Formats: sequence, structure tokens, C-alpha cells
Amino acid sequence: MILHGDIYDRNSVYLPLNKDYLDSLGFDYIGLGHIHKPNIISSKIAYCGSPEPLHFGEQGEHGIIQGIIDEEGTHIDFIPISSRMFLEKSINLDPTHGYVDIINMIKSCDDKVSLNKNLYRIILEGIINREVKLDIEDVVSSLEEDFYYIELVNNTIMDYDIDSLEKENEDNIIGYFIKAMKEKDLEDKIIREALYIGLESLMKGKVDDNTMILQELNLVSFGKFEKKIIHFDEGLNIIYGDNESGKTTIHNFIDGMFYGFLKPYVKRKIYLEEHEKYKPWNREEYMGILKFKKRWKNLWNPKGF
Repeated sequence: MILHGDIYDRNSVYLPLNKDYLDSLGFDYIGLGHIHKPNIISSKIAYCGSPEPLHFGEQGEHGIIQGIIDEEGTHIDFIPISSRMFLEKSINLDPTHGYVDIINMIKSCDDKVSLNKNLYRIILEGIINREVKLDIEDVVSSLEEDFYYIELVNNTIMDYDIDSLEKENEDNIIGYFIKAMKEKDLEDKIIREALYIGLESLMKGKVDDNTMILQELNLVSFGKFEKKIIHFDEGLNIIYGDNESGKTTIHNFIDGMFYGFLKPYVKRKIYLEEHEKYKPWNREEYMGILKFKKRWKNLWNPKGF
């Protein structure tokens, strides 16, 4: 029996399947489609997945399901055949690492044979020295000869000059936060990282002439939402709700409105996996409107994806 559906999520819009019910049907073998990652569900049920991975949501080995049905029953095995893999690697930085150190750490994330065969997403994390000018596009360009394919995600936090920053902000929440954290043991790695993470969030929230302020979202057709309008007030706004209520969808809508769903820093036109994930449920085309204010001017951005 061949079925296209989702055995993992009973609320899926892609034909939710019940494993116990499938087992009860008595078939010698049930081949499942829809999930692209190979997975053997039971001795008689399996997702073969795609023979070759298609994006970073399909990491690891891909291949086929090989099976034999005889008098003794059904015997299935996964046989890897993919020529390449999508791989994600995290690299943790600290302020002692210079630019050359960072480049060498990225080059050393795997052996040379693998680097020249597979597709890599490198995630940079940790605290980076404020003297290091890390331009992601330049870094990718300098590494293209060492990788078959590479993209970088920069999740690092700047190593701040704490004393100067405290003096500049002595009468606001940033200065108060630094003062409170200084009363703790900043030699403790966890406390110091907490200080940097807090500063990163507070510094992003500073309002000046270059600050962009979101005013309204209109999710005309995006994922589960249709003609959904969300208004924002001045200052801090909190979006909350139950699981699966759409918080992540709204987050990705904002990202998509500003940056689209094409992979950054690559020459080929390749869509991010979010482009498929957030297709409108009830329409063919994405559409949305985002209103924001910058330099005290009201602006709006209508967009299809």
C-alpha cells in the first residue's frame, strides 16, 4: 500500500495518519510519502524520504528503503545513496578569537573531502571581540574555494566596553542593568554571558532617528492567516497565544516582508524552506502589507513573496 500523509501530527493539513490503524489493515508493507527524511516507523511501515536532500530541513543521510517480503514476513532496511548531505555546524566564539582564527575555525568544521562534497550552514555563536569587523558576505566569499556550498548565520554578541557603556547610559535602564550585573561576579562565564545577552536586547531597543517602529501588520494571505490585521502601540508590544496559534507565523511574516524568502549570500536563486512552509492555506499567492515609521515618517510596504 502507498500513502501520502503525515503520521507524526494528527492535526496536520496533509492527511493525518494513525499508525495503529495502519497496522491493523494487515498489509505486508505500507510505503509513506510527504516527509522527505527517511524513517522506518515499524517493521512494515516506512517513509523512504527523498533519495537526495532538498534543503537544510532535511539534514543527514538520504537514500531508499530496501525490502523483502517472504514466508517469514517483511524485512526492510534503509540504504543510503545520496551523493551529498545538508549539514549544520555551530561554532562558539569568544573575545580572544581574531578574524583569522574565525576563518580557520570555519574551515576546520569538517574534513576537506566532506567540505568539497556537502552543503553547509555554519552558525556562529558566542561573544565576538568588538575590534573584529565580521562582514558575513566577505567571509562567505573568502571561503567559497574551501566549500562546495556554504552559508553563514551570525548569532554572535558584541563584546561591549562595559565601563564606557555604563557611563553613557547612567540615567537609563541600560546603565541600571550594567550596575546591577556588576554587583555579581562578572568573572563567572555564565553571569558575563547573561550580561552580554541582556545588553544586546536592550541596545536593540534604543530609540533614535534611525530606529524603525512597526505600526501595523496586514497578513492578507500568509500561512493560516487571511486578512489578519495586527496594530502595534508605541513602546513594547507582546504577542502571545497558545501553541500553534500563529506566533511563529507572524514572526516569519515580518522577516519575509523585509527580506523575502530567498537564501542570502548565494549566487543562485534558492528559496528558504519557509517559502514552502508558509504558503497560504486558502489562496495561491502570498500577500501582505507592513506599516512602519522611520525618521518620524510613516511608510508602508505592500508585498507578495
